[in-house]
Amino acid sequence: MKVPRDMDDAKALGKVLSKYKDTFYVQVLVAYFATYILIDPIFLFVDIVLTMAIAKGVAPPSFVAIKAGTTLYQLTTAGEAVSWNSVFVLMILALLSILPAIFQKKLKQKFE
Repeated sequence: MKVPRDMDDAKALGKVLSKYKDTFYVQVLVAYFATYILIDPIFLFVDIVLTMAIAKGVAPPSFVAIKAGTTLYQLTTAGEAVSWNSVFVLMILALLSILPAIFQKKLKQKFE
């Protein structure tokens, strides 16, 4: 038995393991879990790094959009008067939403 290098090798290994599975079920199961335990920490680390990168890049704009949406909803509901507080919150959120574009241009100018 060898480590599969491509899809054909993986299919051949699957056929061999399915034949041995009936006779040596426990050994095949232990080998499967041992392989999983050896490979999983690598994927777990990659998953954590990707999750943190996504959280840093996606979460803050999402919070801004959610707050802006709830403020706009409060302004459009029947009986809710426009308040200076709501207008101020929307102005702050509008400025926050423009900041990434402003910083992107400044960073681009800095590296040119």
